[in-house]
Amino acid sequence: MDNNEIYNQFINETLPVDEMKKYVNILSEDESLANEKFIQVGDKGTWYYEALVLTKRGYPKIIDVIPKLFVWLEDMNWPGAEEIWKMLSTLPRDVLIENFEQAIGKAVEENDYGWMYWLYAFAKENNIKATDLKNKTLYSTIKEKRL
Repeated sequence: MDNNEIYNQFINETLPVDEMKKYVNILSEDESLANEKFIQVGDKGTWYYEALVLTKRGYPKIIDVIPKLFVWLEDMNWPGAEEIWKMLSTLPRDVLIENFEQAIGKAVEENDYGWMYWLYAFAKENNIKATDLKNKTLYSTIKEKRL
């Protein structure tokens, strides 16, 4: 079975946990498969494993999808959200701040109070302050509008 077939099974089928973990290892090593293919693509049942593929690839290999990873923090009940949170917390500070600020902008633009809540919690845990951002009002907005 080639890696495209493995990917299709990984995304589209409910497989035993041991098999999914084996596929995580295979797919995380296959750089011919775009990172984009693991951003909440399959059924929610595969999101945890998609997050594992991305976290195993790690930074800087996943730099192209970091803004989209912050979308995973819209709901911390989503499978894989905790793994993505932990991985984002390990990013170099400049990369973290730049992408975090983009996420805040999008959450505010979409008026997504739940996402703002989690982004504020992420900021607190990662010691991100308003003074770290170019647009300092974004920070106060998520602080005020969180649930």
